[in-house]
Formats: sequence, structure tokens, C-alpha cells
Amino acid sequence: MKIIFIRHALAEELGHGKPGLDELRRIVKPGATQTRHLALALARLRLRPDILLTSPLVRARETADVIMENMKRCPEPLETDALTPEGSWADLRHEIARHGVQLAGRKGDKEAVLFAVGHQPNLSQMIMAALGSDPHEIRMKKSACVGLSWNDDKPQGMAGIFLALDPALAKILVKTSAAGK
Repeated sequence: MKIIFIRHALAEELGHGKPGLDELRRIVKPGATQTRHLALALARLRLRPDILLTSPLVRARETADVIMENMKRCPEPLETDALTPEGSWADLRHEIARHGVQLAGRKGDKEAVLFAVGHQPNLSQMIMAALGSDPHEIRMKKSACVGLSWNDDKPQGMAGIFLALDPALAKILVKTSAAGK
């Protein structure tokens, strides 16, 4: 199994000065562009999700929508509280277990791929927990991703890192690939 952890795109300023509006922040045009590049780069790397999970917060949901719109055969995003800022690695593993049948139903020897769109710092804490490390944070830019893999269909035991893309590298990959057509 592979999980691609994706931080939501660049969004409007925090709450526009109004308390309690953090959940309603929308992504901005540069953030949508960066996410489009990320989606195209992941598609070029043949990393398409079997399941696309997202935080229900607006900026994460819109990021997931941009990913879906820019990848062929990408499923509709499914919202889960496991990817909210309060979510944990245990919450996400539980959510993945709920979708086990969908992940097991893939063709041939294709490894299950799951995209998880969420927020900092909990994404980096989930990554560190999956790697069996102390729950320190790693720095993750908006519209960046980190991919972890396991040897079986369940995210259990220690993971390995197989991918890390920031927005600038994704853009280069997309432009280089398009130039080579």
C-alpha cells in the first residue's frame, strides 16, 4: 500500500480577521495552480489514487477537487475527520480500514494507492508516526506531498518513504514531461 500525504493548497488569509472562520478559508489561484502541477506530476509518475480522502475543511476539500479534476480516473474525494487539524495517525488508519474492500478490489498486482489531503502540523506528525519516529514535525510546503509505502495492503508496521515533491519540483516535472512529448 502507498499513501500520498498532500498538504492543502495556499489559501486565503486566516479568518479574514474574524474568529472561527478558519474552516471556511478557500484556496487562492496560485494555490490551485500549484496543486494542478502536483496532480499532473503524480499522474505522470503513474500514481493515481484508488481512494482520495480529504479533510472536510474548505481549503483541503478544494485542493482534493483540483487533484480530481486534473487526473484521469481519479475517484471523487471522500471527506473524513481523520484529516482535520485534530486528526491523528490512528484515526487515519481506522478510516483506511473502513475502506479496505475498495482498496482490495484493484486489478492485478497493482499496489493500493491512497491520497490523503490535510493540514499541518498533523500531516507531518502522521508521517513521523508511520515511519516509527518521534512525533516531531517535518516542514511541508503547501501543495507538497510525501509518499509512504508498506509491504502489504495495510498501513501497519514501519513505512518507507518513496516520494517527496514540493510545488517547484512538481512544476519542473510537468513542464519537462510536456516538452518531451
